[in-house]
Amino acid sequence: MPSLRGFVGQGMSGRKSFAGATARLVRAPLVTSANGSLTVSKACVAIVYAWGGGGSGAVGSSHTGAGGGAGAVQGRIRLNAGDQIAWTIGNGGSGVGDLANGNDGGDTIVTLPGGRRMVAGGGRGGVSNLGGFGGNAFGGDVNRRGGDGGGGSSNGGTGHLGGAGGLGGLGSGSFGGGGGAAGFSDHHADFTGGSGGNSGNSNTAPGPGIPGGGSGAVAFAGSGGSASGAVGRVLITLLAVS
Repeated sequence: MPSLRGFVGQGMSGRKSFAGATARLVRAPLVTSANGSLTVSKACVAIVYAWGGGGSGAVGSSHTGAGGGAGAVQGRIRLNAGDQIAWTIGNGGSGVGDLANGNDGGDTIVTLPGGRRMVAGGGRGGVSNLGGFGGNAFGGDVNRRGGDGGGGSSNGGTGHLGGAGGLGGLGSGSFGGGGGAAGFSDHHADFTGGSGGNSGNSNTAPGPGIPGGGSGAVAFAGSGGSASGAVGRVLITLLAVS
């Protein structure tokens, strides 16, 4: 289970710091890639992380772009009994067939009491000669942009802050590698975004089991199409702070 490093005593964007406070878990952390909502039964502090969906790579005969990695957002919110957090998860951009541009990943949106929204933007799909842009993020205490997909033979971009996000995929020939999703490995080692997929004739899927990586570009001949970008994710931890 992740430690509370980054949860308590880390003032962000002028919001109140909980330095010197004592915190305990109200419930086990929730990690999900499905839409949902959560209503709290007592006053607490919610720590929310969210990733969008990764873009998919294009398929072409040469100089083809990969999908961009998703943006990521983090926020810390005081809740009262009866308050609700709701979220919708951004899907990865669907893979495409021969001679087609990639598809954009969807945005993951977390709606908080009072109408505040945290948005982790999906990565953009790759096109001919150009990798998809990494997804943006806004509305959180920390907002991080995903890595751009590689165009031509370049590698995909690494998620924001170099090491806090997923690695870019490897390019090959004249096909780009997928962009890595933004992440928060500076908060916890397990919070890295998804890696981008390597390009090639097949197996361009982003890194398994982790959110928001873009898929690699695919060579046209015998490829069977590009892989989908990785789906988004939400992680919510509720803490009683005294």
